[in-house]
Amino acid sequence: MLHATDHAIASLRIDPARVYVSGFSGGARLAQRVALAWPDLYSGSLQFAGSVVVGTHRLPPPPMELMTRFQDNTRVVMVSGNLDLPNRRNDAETREGLRALCVAGERGFGPARLDHWVPDGRAFARALEMLETPVTVDPVAQADCRRRLAETIAAELDAAKADADAARWTQAVDRLVALDDRFGGLAAPRSVEMARKILARRDGAGH
Repeated sequence: MLHATDHAIASLRIDPARVYVSGFSGGARLAQRVALAWPDLYSGSLQFAGSVVVGTHRLPPPPMELMTRFQDNTRVVMVSGNLDLPNRRNDAETREGLRALCVAGERGFGPARLDHWVPDGRAFARALEMLETPVTVDPVAQADCRRRLAETIAAELDAAKADADAARWTQAVDRLVALDDRFGGLAAPRSVEMARKILARRDGAGH
């Protein structure tokens, strides 16, 4: 996909601010993963009947530099039919998770009388309009969201350190694993350094 995108950009007159990735069902979940991994290349993902909750073992957040760009610039448009209940529920959970991670460009809707399939022309046009609409970021609200997110990550890292200091090795490791699933690269490099220290101390203690 990256090679194809690079070839298209090199060969065609493409606005670099309007490079999107899209898919249906499993392809939609792949599109979201690609957009999250390369927000410096793709400015949006258009997802039909498929999404992945960010902040789980299935899709941890990327490092801070990439996540900041994703938070402020990427449009994530989720379109699942109102009869496609499993994906509607998953879209709702995905959008809630993205908001908790300070992603300003999450959007979506459910076309009427549509099950697990792509929408008609009218709904497709609406989805494209959402995708084309730039992200509007409230600087104050975004700064506050990032502050709360950083405080949550720091508190979880402090709790893991407290478990390690008390030689509660299993709890410390479990907490770090959960932290990595939920926050991924946002907790690095402190989480990586702490994991190395905890494992070294645990092994040195004979556990």
